Amino acid sequence: MRSLINWLRVNYGVITAAGAVAVSVGALYFAWEQARLMRTEQEIAVWPALQVDAFSDRAGGELRVGFRVENAGVGPAFVRTVAVRRSADEYIESYAEIQSLMPDGSDLSNSTMTGRILAAGAVVDPILIHWPQSTVTEELISEVLEEGGDWRFDICYCSAFGRCWTTHSGRVEPPEEVRDCAPAPEGRF
Repeated sequence: MRSLINWLRVNYGVITAAGAVAVSVGALYFAWEQARLMRTEQEIAVWPALQVDAFSDRAGGELRVGFRVENAGVGPAFVRTVAVRRSADEYIESYAEIQSLMPDGSDLSNSTMTGRILAAGAVVDPILIHWPQSTVTEELISEVLEEGGDWRFDICYCSAFGRCWTTHSGRVEPPEEVRDCAPAPEGRF
């Protein structure tokens, strides 16, 4: 026992140094963990969440159909790519093609989404087709729904921190996180 006490008297610096190393490692761990949590909090504070919906309405006797994109998140969404699908493997290439696929008498309004920064809470109707009240018939409504009923609006967007997601009209699950946004197959919407 005496030899242990003598050793401690002579080598107290080793024990002090070991204690200092343990405290330093603990402080480094807590600092690392704090930085990781802060980064996560910053990402969540600017997390965009785009929701894409197809819509149709007959307000005022007119027939209006289109797609609506809303940023329901808390940060800006940087829209990288957008594609409009007519079916599972057929893409629409242009707004002119959309117009040509719709029954006569329609008026197409469009707003390009690719490259747009969508602020939190912003709502955009990138594609809006409407027919005046004088041309709306049950036959027209059936024709429009038959042609456009399977269309899908695909969108890939990123946050201010470079995290990216894809979503599409009709999707009920949260957006899917992806490594980056691949170029749109055809056209620019």
